[in-house]
Formats: sequence, C-alpha cells, structure tokens
Amino acid sequence: MMDGLTFFDCNAFIGQPSVVKYFPERVTVPVLCREYDRLGIDRALVTHVAAKEYAPSVGNDLLRKELEGADRFTPCITLMPPLTGELWNPEDILGELRERGARAARLFPSLTGHRYPFDIRVIGTICEVLETARVPLFVDFELGRRDEADWVGLYDLADAFPDLPIVLIRPGGRSDRGLYPLLTRAANVYIESGGYWVHNGIEKICSVFGPERILFGSGFPYWTPSGAVFHVATAGVSESEKALIAHGNLDRVLSEVNL
Repeated sequence: MMDGLTFFDCNAFIGQPSVVKYFPERVTVPVLCREYDRLGIDRALVTHVAAKEYAPSVGNDLLRKELEGADRFTPCITLMPPLTGELWNPEDILGELRERGARAARLFPSLTGHRYPFDIRVIGTICEVLETARVPLFVDFELGRRDEADWVGLYDLADAFPDLPIVLIRPGGRSDRGLYPLLTRAANVYIESGGYWVHNGIEKICSVFGPERILFGSGFPYWTPSGAVFHVATAGVSESEKALIAHGNLDRVLSEVNL
C-alpha cells in the first residue's frame, strides 16, 4: 500500500516468460501474492504467459488450473479470430467465460503476438458476443516506446461496438495524437496506466477526459510493478482520482459484466 491506496491490476501474467527482463522467477500464485503484498496490489486480472507466447487454447486451460482457489485473482482469457478454428466459436465464448470464472478477454493481434489484422471483419463476431454481456476487451499491441497502436482499427472497433468496454494496454509514449481522438469519440475506451510514458500524461487525461478513463496496470512480470504503482501514487491528481485509477474504475467495469 502506498499513501493509503490499494491497487487492482488490470494487466498481470502467470507462468514463465520465454525471455526474462525484470523478474527471474516463474510466476505462480504464491509469487504473485508475495510481490503484490509488498506493493499494496490487492487484486489482479491475470492472463497466462502461454496464452500470449504459445497458444491461447493451452494458456487458457493452464490459467484455469493455476488460479483454482485463488480468489484474489480473476482470469482474463485470451481469444483468437474464429474462422481458423483454433479456439471456440463465437457463440461458445460466454459459456467458456462463465465456466472458467473469467470476467474479461484479451487480444494480441500484433506481428509479435498472434499476427492477425485488427479489423472488425476479422474480430467482429467476437466483439459482438462480448458486447452483449459487457465483457471488457483488453487489446494488447505489445507496444514499445516508439511503436504505434492501430488507431484506425481502434476507431472502427469503438464505433461499431459502443457498448463494448475496450481497454488499450500500454498505450505508449508518443501516442496522444492518435489516442486523444479515440478517447474523444468513444466513451467506451480506456487506457492502462502502465506504459503510458507521457510527461504529465495521467494529469492531462484526468483534466481533459476525467480519471474514469484510466485503469491501473503493471504488465508484471514483463514489466516491473513497482514503477507502475509509483506512477499512479505520485501523479499530480487528487486522492479521489488516484483511487479511481488504482482500483475504482476496474471495479466498476467488472461490476457491469452480465454473464
């Protein structure tokens, strides 16, 4: 806990990344608890490393197994475009979410991820199903400091599915010229705090769009959670705004899921 804040991490992983950057251990439930207790992170939405780096079908099953009985952590399943038959049909997605205790879904469309066009003609049937239950969709382009999100794809997706909560993971450090039009036109879009490397960026988002548009996320173990906590805890915004970013906004988004 920092300055009385408790955190709900929207972007956490379990398992062993293939390339170790910041954290040398395989992440298990006890390891997550130890690291989060140290930093005041109370809860997390969790994705399995294997769903990102290997295959969602394998990673989603491992996620269910490893999080069994760990009420502190909520599964976030990874989805794929349906037409190649690699994962569930769209009509089966909500049932899988219910069975697995998941409350959110995630996409890795980039060339370094699962390599498919971020286009409603490819993922529209998935989004249509998620929208009916207001299941938040976390979009991870695996952006580096100088990378750009698929802004046109995001504009189109947000326009086509206005009741689908869309969370842009790690929006990057030079993103505002694409991000601000997205936040202006689409009230259903949020950003993760982690990876938003913009000077006074959190403060400006709060001033222009309101603190409700930012969800705390760390990216652990691919990124360090201590920096993510410090980023929010020391932001030049009010304590009530920090509390919304730290946990309140994600609590609200998940409370609106209707599975």
